[in-house]
Formats: sequence, structure tokens, C-alpha cells
Amino acid sequence: MRAPVVEAVRARGPAPSDRKRERCPLCASVRLGPCLPLPNNPLLKCRDCGLCSTERLGSEQAVAEYYRGRIAHEGKLEDGDNRAAEMAASQAELLSHFIGSGPGKLLELGCAAGHLLSEMEGRGWQCSGVELSEPSLNAARERMKGTLHLGTLADFDGSQASFDCIAAFDVLAHLTDPLGTLNQAASLLRPGGWLVLSTVNEGWPLVPVFQRLFTLLPAQTAGIRDEMYEAQHYCYFDESTVAQLIRTAGLEPVEAQPLAPFSARHFRNQYPLGKRLALSGMLGLDRLIGASRKMLVAARKPRA
Repeated sequence: MRAPVVEAVRARGPAPSDRKRERCPLCASVRLGPCLPLPNNPLLKCRDCGLCSTERLGSEQAVAEYYRGRIAHEGKLEDGDNRAAEMAASQAELLSHFIGSGPGKLLELGCAAGHLLSEMEGRGWQCSGVELSEPSLNAARERMKGTLHLGTLADFDGSQASFDCIAAFDVLAHLTDPLGTLNQAASLLRPGGWLVLSTVNEGWPLVPVFQRLFTLLPAQTAGIRDEMYEAQHYCYFDESTVAQLIRTAGLEPVEAQPLAPFSARHFRNQYPLGKRLALSGMLGLDRLIGASRKMLVAARKPRA
């Protein structure tokens, strides 16, 4: 039986935190102040750019070792579960809104078991993937024909300015050096190429409400807190800070739009009945106010 979503998230254990953060990972400011006293790794806020990031982070080696043996959606999906393919089809449609029907060359960061790449290969795209999880990459090799790399973009042997699109779904928050990764991604994009990513939106209007509840009622709200602030995340962007990140990497922001969390859409049956009803109400409120805890972001590399 699949575990409840929050238990699946907790079971992964916290990401490595063997280094103390000295500077903001976006603007390099040293003016970092307390934001939210999370139990595993308190959250800080940059007083200059507004980015929220964890007080501690992992070294490159520690992070690689942490993810090496883990699998995507660990605890949420079982073998043969078709929801991974359903999510991949949804992601492919999100990509097609920006990049069209192609075909072209696609690189996915954090490609997991290769469901999106397999879907895009079926649509005629030439696909490559980068992934830290060895079991996930082995599964991807059985699913798709393209190039797969175990590691990070820093050691990925890709031709400069060769990709029409780079996709990164739910990857940004896990990066210890988001700016460095986006700089590398920008170098791999051809002029006019697309970067499409999804990530947590710390600018969601309900964030201050929940943060207040987490402070006043820590025991009663621990489940919601541990889902909103997964112990595997290092950075929490909003529309302003993600736009700054993109521009600093030499790309042009095109669009940022609300995106209903995939957990809410595809793992709803793993929530208790009361929480499912609350989740449905929250999604309805999001639709009403045009907001979401997740966001889809698209950017392009300048042609000149």
C-alpha cells in the first residue's frame, strides 16, 4: 500500500546540510535573516533580493551521494503505476505551449525514470537527460533511446548552444547552486531556445497564513509544513526572484503562470478524506484568485 504523501516525503530523509550558508545563492548578499524556524533546516530570507533559502546546504559530493540510490517519487508510486506516464503527458503539453510540436533537441534536468523524455521521443524529439539517481536512470534507459547522463550539468558532455529546449520540472528548489546550474543551461541552449521549468512559488498568497499557523500550532500543522517545505529543498523562489535568476543567467523571462501541484492532481487518493476535501477547496480558491503554490516558468535565450 502506498504511504500518505507527507510520509513518503519524510521517508526520503533530509537532504545533506554539512555546510553553513554564508551568502544568498541568487545575489550573493550576506544580509540573510531568519524567515521560518523549520525543524531540520531553518529558512533564511535575503534582505536584498528577497530569496528564501535554507540556513545550511550540502556539498556537491554529499548531495550526489544522497540522490544516488533514491528513486523518483519514492513512496508515492509503485511499479506499474501509470500516473508517472500521465504526469509526463501533462508536462509534454505544458512544453508544447511554448516550444510547439517540434521536432528538435530536448534536454531534461532531473529526468527521473525518463517518462517525459519517452513521451517527447514519441512526438519526434531527439532527447537527452541528466539525473543523479542511478536506479531512476537505469529505468530511463529501458524506456527511451536518447543520451542519458548520471551526474549534474557541470559534468554533462553536451555541445554548446545545441538544444532547442531544456526542461526542469520540480528541480530548481533542490539545487545548491541554482545560478550556476542556469548559467550552464543557458550555454547549452541555441539562440532562441527555451528553458521551461516548474518550481515552488514562495509568492503564493497563502504562504504568510500557513507560516503563521506553523509558528502558532507547530504540532497540529506539522504534516502541512513538511509538505510545503520539503526537507530536500534548499531554495524557495517567487516570480520576482526567479525572473532575476533567469536574467542573471543571460536569458529573457517570457512567462510565469500558476501551476496546480502535481501531488494535488495525481496523488490525491493518498490523502485522508478530510485533507482531500481541504485540498479541493484550496485548489478551488487558487483558481478563483489566479494563484498556486507551484509555478510554471518559461524563458528564452536571446537570438542576438
